[in-house]
Amino acid sequence: MAGDNGNWVGDYSELRKLNDYLTPFALQVSSTSLFYTPGRIFWQHQPAASAQDVRLPQIEGYELRWLEPQEVEAFRNDERFSNALGFKELRPDVQVLAALAHGEIVALAGASEDSNLMQQIGIDVLPQHRGAGLAGTLVGTLAEAIIAEGFLPFYGTSPSHIISQRVALNAGLQPTWWEFVSTSLNEISVG
Repeated sequence: MAGDNGNWVGDYSELRKLNDYLTPFALQVSSTSLFYTPGRIFWQHQPAASAQDVRLPQIEGYELRWLEPQEVEAFRNDERFSNALGFKELRPDVQVLAALAHGEIVALAGASEDSNLMQQIGIDVLPQHRGAGLAGTLVGTLAEAIIAEGFLPFYGTSPSHIISQRVALNAGLQPTWWEFVSTSLNEISVG
């Protein structure tokens, strides 16, 4: 796209043009995502030397703590935390930060090792505990721990998911890149 027209490639009219281009190759745009990495606000304080040195913030009514690998396994197939934990062999969950209320886990932020340079952050907060600042706090704290381990943290969401975008911004992350995914028309179920 000439000039600054690439800035608007995520608009519906431009995605339709992209679909028109892909159709002869039996492909269609199937999703779009917006990704965030640490921004200037995030770097206003000195990062910890190691993940163990990351200070866990205080949130009234909640306790934050790191989960051990054997504790994480208990959440396999638990749909309440499907954004935080992936249980994928090729992108293993490597760090998990929990928020507890009255001894019960009510929020999880997990990092998956998506490459040898980057770890992706996912977050889930149970509905009755949303709005307390848990998501932004857990994501920001986990991002700091990821950096302390020598990786670049990133957080992805849908361009239409405003609440999730606010979580990233509240954690000190900023929009960094946008991507679209295409799917083979031969793999789409029409039934």
